[in-house]
Formats: sequence, structure tokens, C-alpha cells
Amino acid sequence: HPPIDLVSLLDMSVSGLSRMAVADDSKLKIYEEAKDLYTEILRRGDTNQRKEAVTTLWALAFNNDVAMALRDDDDAMNG
Repeated sequence: HPPIDLVSLLDMSVSGLSRMAVADDSKLKIYEEAKDLYTEILRRGDTNQRKEAVTTLWALAFNNDVAMALRDDDDAMNG
């Protein structure tokens, strides 16, 4: 097996979560499970990774529970 490229794996993970974020019934679960990942991406990711993370958080925020959690999450809001 070829070695795992962690950057590619991260990009695939973020991209997959972004596509899943459009389903209302999964938004809160995605946010709860991936908020630390998104916070880390906002702090240390490259431009494309940060753009994907912000786009996904924006899509997730259309759920009222997620929007409230984001407002209360200083790490996510300050990236």
C-alpha cells in the first residue's frame, strides 16, 4: 500500500463533511463531532482548507441548535 498522505486525507474528510452538512438532520451531529477539527483547520489549515471549513460551518449554522452552539464557541468564532 502507498503511504497515507495526511494532507490529502484531511482534505477528503473536510470535503466529505461539507457535502454531508446539507442534510438538516445531520447538522448538529456533524458540528458536535467535528468542531475541534474545524477549529484546528481555521487556525492552521491552508487557504483551501480554511475556505472549506468556513463554508461548511456556514451551512451547518442554518440549523438553530448549531447556530447557538457556534455563537457560544469562542474557539470556532475566533478560529
